[in-house]
Amino acid sequence: EFTHALVRSIVSHGVPTWLNEGLAVLFEPHGRDWADAQLRGSSRRLALEGLAGSFEGLSGTEARLAYAQSAAAVRALIDQSGSAMLVALLQDLGRGESFESAFGRRMLTSFFGFTATLDASH
Repeated sequence: EFTHALVRSIVSHGVPTWLNEGLAVLFEPHGRDWADAQLRGSSRRLALEGLAGSFEGLSGTEARLAYAQSAAAVRALIDQSGSAMLVALLQDLGRGESFESAFGRRMLTSFFGFTATLDASH
């Protein structure tokens, strides 16, 4: 919950659920290990674009996969661009910039390009 509160302190709305939840999973004790185990245990993947909204309608299995994929996506963002760029992205969203615009400018690739690299790595 601390991570969610921290994200809310930077940006009150406009954060895709996968980004918010992915950060939360990564900052939980053993969150990275949990996410890796979930992804190893399933060959199925959900479209990251579809995880921008609430996870409420997902089945238990889909929800676990959604949280795990979210963590993996955030980890990939940090690995590719660094945590400072991720914070800058959140700050841009907090100033009202659209996610697509802020993502492209801060991560130096389009969101579509980023998701394509994630899909290729599975």
